[in-house]
Formats: sequence, structure tokens, C-alpha cells
Amino acid sequence: MCPSTIKNLFTDSPVDLYLWFVHGQLALFNKAVLGMEKDNTTAFEVAEAHKALKRNLTERKASNFIPMGAKNICRNLDEQVRNSVKEEFDGFYERCIAYLDLWENSFGNAEQFSWVNVIKTNAVDWENAETSAEIINSSLLDVPDMEINNDQLFDEVVLPKEYLPSN
Repeated sequence: MCPSTIKNLFTDSPVDLYLWFVHGQLALFNKAVLGMEKDNTTAFEVAEAHKALKRNLTERKASNFIPMGAKNICRNLDEQVRNSVKEEFDGFYERCIAYLDLWENSFGNAEQFSWVNVIKTNAVDWENAETSAEIINSSLLDVPDMEINNDQLFDEVVLPKEYLPSN
């Protein structure tokens, strides 16, 4: 026989509503985690997955998005309860976005290096490489005889463009 607490958890409409809401969010978070934890992931790929997750949550909050399973249950609730639930869901999105904001500083300048992912962007250009070189050189100020030579870097960036497919 099923304990009454567990039975009530799965038969009580408001609890069922929250379970469906969380279920609707899991795919979004799972996709982000898989993108961040795959083999040979670069820092800018992690930053990109983080940014996509935050953007999606921001859009869901702005659109008052409620997953279909939860929305079907929500329709049957009285208006006061429905409004309260919507406020709680909005708070969920706010807390998720605030938490992701705390992690943004962890990535530092990683986004400045996203151009290196040639397969995805095909945006190899001197301006991106020069910005990256400046960031690296500024972090190497305390290291003697360590600096990226911009003349050599220019040749290394521009010459391969001849062999890369264009958009």
C-alpha cells in the first residue's frame, strides 16, 4: 500500500502542477549541462552554453512561459490560486537568472575567444585575433620576454582564410 503522503503528493493538483513545471524546465537545464560537460569543452563553449541558458530563461520569464503539462492543470485552478502560482513561477525564473548572473564573472574574457571556434563561426578575422592578443598580452605583463608578436599573429590569422570555407 502506498503511504498517504506520497499518494497525496502525486494526486494533489497544486503539487502535480509544480512537478509538471519542473519537468518542463529539466530539458532546458539538461541541454546546458550536457553542452558544458562534454569531452574537450573549451571555456568559450561553456560561456556560450551559459549565455544560451540565461537567454532562454529570460525569454521564458518575459513571456510568462508555463510548460504545457503545468498549464493544463493551471487552467482548472481558481483565479487567485492561478495568479499566486504564476508569481511563484516568475520568481523561479528570477532566481535562476540571478544565479546565472553570479557565474558570469567566472568566464572573464572567454567570449572574446569564441572566434577561435572556426567550425561554428567561420569568423576568422584580424580584429578578433588582435583583441584576443591584447587580452593575453595584458595578462602577461609580469612575465619577462612573453608577448604575442602581432606581426606574426597577423600572418597566422589572415593566410589560412584562403583555405577555410566562407559563409
